Amino acid sequence: MANHAGYPNAQIRTRIAIASVAGPFTDALPKTRPSGQATITLDWRSVQPFSTMGCSTCEGWLLDLVVKMPDGSYIYGGNRGDLLTDPYVACPRDSEDNDDYEPLETIVISNLAQNGIYKVFVWNTTSNPWAGSGASVQLYNGATTLGPFYAAPPSSAGTLAYWHVGNLTKSGSAYTWTNVNVATSTLP
Repeated sequence: MANHAGYPNAQIRTRIAIASVAGPFTDALPKTRPSGQATITLDWRSVQPFSTMGCSTCEGWLLDLVVKMPDGSYIYGGNRGDLLTDPYVACPRDSEDNDDYEPLETIVISNLAQNGIYKVFVWNTTSNPWAGSGASVQLYNGATTLGPFYAAPPSSAGTLAYWHVGNLTKSGSAYTWTNVNVATSTLP
């Protein structure tokens, strides 16, 4: 068997234990984040296969974590923002980074970001129903949990495009979480 860049060779494959991980999933970032900085993560069970020619029902899930800022603009994988300059909100990890399609996305809101309400939602970019996606959202201020752990979109989500998880109100380095947990066909 030939070795290909980016793939394990046969010798390494013999040392890999194959298992299926069941949720609930946990925040994928270290707990050493600075206080006053909100970190929002999204993960989900499966994104593969991302696309299968001629079989729209064979796709996996491709979800995008999105934050609508107080000024009405959006931060997500397609508009990454910046933590070092205005808007001080960024998407440092998107599932399409390095073409790995790993089902994990992160958005960070710095303590220097504008005060106001940040709407947190997830965009299902496929036509697959939310059920079975294993989508979960976690929110932190530093290492402190903000709000509940969202282990799944509401059961009524069906194939609606957006899951409005909730609203994060920022005042300086303090954050207040308001639950919404509603699926909708319109952009929050």
